[in-house]
Parts: sequence; structure tokens; C-alpha cells
Amino acid sequence: VIFYLRNQERFTPDIAPQYIYSPRELSRWTRAMYEAMEPLDAMIPEELVRLWGHEALRLFHDRCVTHEEREWVQKLVDSVAETFFGPKGIDTVKCLQRPLLYSKWVTKTYVS
Repeated sequence: VIFYLRNQERFTPDIAPQYIYSPRELSRWTRAMYEAMEPLDAMIPEELVRLWGHEALRLFHDRCVTHEEREWVQKLVDSVAETFFGPKGIDTVKCLQRPLLYSKWVTKTYVS
């Protein structure tokens, strides 16, 4: 939620029309993560963090207009992940190594 709120504060419709954020973004984020995890038997915490980062970039980074805005979102992903997942012993730098790519088209499962 903090990631969403910081994006909402930073990017307003005054900057660009696509910067309209609603709670629906949080629903999309949760649903996409569920759909990626649902067919799996198990997922280790590092995979969960990677999926979380991927969805954050997909929903927020992809809207950005300028390189500086995209950089800001990438840094925010790293910062929020470190704040919440780092204390759990997860190496967020390794987990969030770019690119964060997933596919479901051929295999029907998400693979990083």
C-alpha cells in the first residue's frame, strides 16, 4: 500500500493524464499475483518478492513518461522491498535483479 500511496503522491493527472491512481490498482496487483501463484505447488519467499516487484513495475513503471520517472519508480520498488522484505532475511537486491520478466502464454504458469 505504501508503494501505491507514494506513486499517487508523486504522479498526478496534472503531470500526465495516465497518472490517475485508484484503489483498483491494488486489486489488479493482488489479482495478478494470485493468478501467478495459484497453479504452483509452492513458492519460496524470494520468488514471491520477485513476482511482487514484477507486478509493481508492470502497473506503475509502465505508465511513466520520462526516463527520470521510470528511474524513480525502480528505486521505489527497491526501497519498499528492502524496507518490508529485507528484515525477513530476503536478499532483495538479488531477488529484484532486472529484468523482471514473466510469461504465462505457453506454459500456463509464470516463469522468471
